Amino acid sequence: EDAITNAILKVTREGKKVIYVLAGHGEKSIDDAEPTGFAQIRAAVEAESYEIRPYLALRDSMPPDCAVLVVAGPEKDLFPEEIRMIEAYLAGGGAVLALLEPMTDVPNLARLLSTYGIEATNTVVVDRFGKLLAGNYLTPVVNSYGAHPIAANFRHASFFPQARALRVTGAETGANVAVLASTGESAYGETDLDGILKGRTQFDSERDLGGPVDVALVSTREAAPAAPGAEAKPRLSKIVVFGDSDFATNSYLALSGNKDLVLNSIGWLAEEEDLIAVRAKDPVSQPVMLSVAQGKVV
Repeated sequence: EDAITNAILKVTREGKKVIYVLAGHGEKSIDDAEPTGFAQIRAAVEAESYEIRPYLALRDSMPPDCAVLVVAGPEKDLFPEEIRMIEAYLAGGGAVLALLEPMTDVPNLARLLSTYGIEATNTVVVDRFGKLLAGNYLTPVVNSYGAHPIAANFRHASFFPQARALRVTGAETGANVAVLASTGESAYGETDLDGILKGRTQFDSERDLGGPVDVALVSTREAAPAAPGAEAKPRLSKIVVFGDSDFATNSYLALSGNKDLVLNSIGWLAEEEDLIAVRAKDPVSQPVMLSVAQGKVV
């Protein structure tokens, strides 16, 4: 079914849209076949008739054929010149998929997101329910999705190994922010990062973010008018932000709803709504999720 659908898309489209994946800051690599790499997401994106290319952003402007810019878990912050370039790209109706990591200091990138009404909090999400399904407290389980086309008819849980909480800020930015994915009430955003590194955590109502906490947000803002003579339809600047990048790596992409969530995000950002779907699952890759008690019995 997937092969036939993709073949139809290939012969009915006018060319391929290009997805650029930022490089140069320790991001996940689309050429890396190791567990922490993005080789599988590259194959999945190409199977849906996109081109996907790495992009070293040390230049004046984004490539004119960029449909979506992916920022995949940078370990170092972006340079101010790169931020200005991305801001200009967004202002012209660009689209960005930002996959963040907790305990990573990226103030320039965080400032850019804040102008779109999204705060990347300096927290780590702790989920008591994650211990039952994923085996540890630092893998929040998400089965609550917002009313957004990306998650339409979405019924699968998603798993985010080590995520930071996101928060919707004030409306003074002029952005329209929507919740895409959030945890259950058993999760919270831990602010004591030193304690997490030492293996301890306890919810503090005065310091921590109480559950449910958001791990994925979508923001849109009216873009600058198109150049004279261009098609005069309204344009939007669009950003999808996840508080984790590991969920899309080779290790976790095939797990439950992870693959659909990231591919649907790319499809919506690239204005390819026909590619937003809940795809058939490979039964071989679906693990049996046991509780602690069930695991001990086995």
